[in-house]
Amino acid sequence: NYFDKLNFKENKDKLPKLHIYCGSNDPLEKQLEVASRKMKEVLVKHGYDESLIYETYDVDKVHNEEAWRLILLDSFNFLLDLNK
Repeated sequence: NYFDKLNFKENKDKLPKLHIYCGSNDPLEKQLEVASRKMKEVLVKHGYDESLIYETYDVDKVHNEEAWRLILLDSFNFLLDLNK
């Protein structure tokens, strides 16, 4: 299994923070939301530290730059520890 070979538990200090973002107000976003939630589940199952994963799901947004712009500050705050 590919994820088992990555040794997430042994390399915890080297793992990047991840922000999983998805809307679900169009057909593409609905498909991506299912896959995004599954990806987090698989990563955590294989030892990825759940505290390194930030999720945002917005049922009112579609797959475009305008929607991403609205969550960009939250994403940067999490990924770069700007709230310290």
